[in-house]
Amino acid sequence: MKKITQFSKDQFTRGTTELRGVLGLVNTQISLISDLSWSQEILDKLTLNPKNILLHYMTEPPKCNFIEVTTFFDGAILGIDIMKSQKVFPTLFSIERTKDGPKILNDNNGSIKVFDASSIVEITKNYLQKFPILGGEMLIEAHAETNPPISEGKAYCVLAIGKPKNPDQNYLLMEDAGSIIESKGQKIPDILESIALSILGCEQIENNQRKYFGGEQTEYQEIYLVYNFRDIPQGDLGWAQVQVLYVAPPKDILFNEIKDNNLK
Repeated sequence: MKKITQFSKDQFTRGTTELRGVLGLVNTQISLISDLSWSQEILDKLTLNPKNILLHYMTEPPKCNFIEVTTFFDGAILGIDIMKSQKVFPTLFSIERTKDGPKILNDNNGSIKVFDASSIVEITKNYLQKFPILGGEMLIEAHAETNPPISEGKAYCVLAIGKPKNPDQNYLLMEDAGSIIESKGQKIPDILESIALSILGCEQIENNQRKYFGGEQTEYQEIYLVYNFRDIPQGDLGWAQVQVLYVAPPKDILFNEIKDNNLK
């Protein structure tokens, strides 16, 4: 069977307005204005608004038209089902359901496993290098972004993906982006625990609503975290974005042809 690297270079990833059955391409990216290969003298001439525009542009595929939608989707996240079958996602922690609410456990004994799925970001980048998004395409996206304060600290962007016990129910996406200052006691693990718990918070809200409006109860059994952290030197400017693009893949790409993760 043909490998993905043997496909024609002239194939593109197309946009879509159909949410059912599409592949989500995950991106987490943090850019700094100092990433531009310009002299400091030129960078200093840029006022705040042009800097923000440039930083934002550095985190998105160029020449695309975006439609922002809600975070509830029906479909697959490119890489998760493929890579999970190979057991490449390490477990970060687990969550136990208790009568007082969810409890974080720093081991694998909880009923809900929280996985580090950050490796699918490289899958997305490699995929788009070989099958770039066609310019001018209409893309559906879910995203969160932030322009952190100009001070020493870390910018972060985190995406949590909740996988329901019932495979016929929708995946749930929760996006978060911001900044932390570790000298003030803010810690990366706290951010990851917070976004994981938000999935279960949404689960409770969904189920409370369904008690009144009908529908099957939801139970998320696995949570995948895709995240990125980057230091922001004092005086620099950063832009953090987490994003899921819903686009149609080239017609020749099938799950069974990329399950070996041959995207390099």
